[in-house]
Amino acid sequence: MIPSSKLGAAYYGTLTERGGGNTVSAVITHDSAVRLGLKSGGHVCALFKASSVIIGVN
Repeated sequence: MIPSSKLGAAYYGTLTERGGGNTVSAVITHDSAVRLGLKSGGHVCALFKASSVIIGVN
């Protein structure tokens, strides 16, 4: 599920809830977000290439 998102002029930032309180943060182009129909409260499946992953721990 997408608990929050922010649509900007060029990019779209979103959080994806993964269960257990874990989230995945993503930034994609504005056009891709519009094409996919992404919005807060919607559902999404996140796929990514290992070469483009940055992991952080709080």
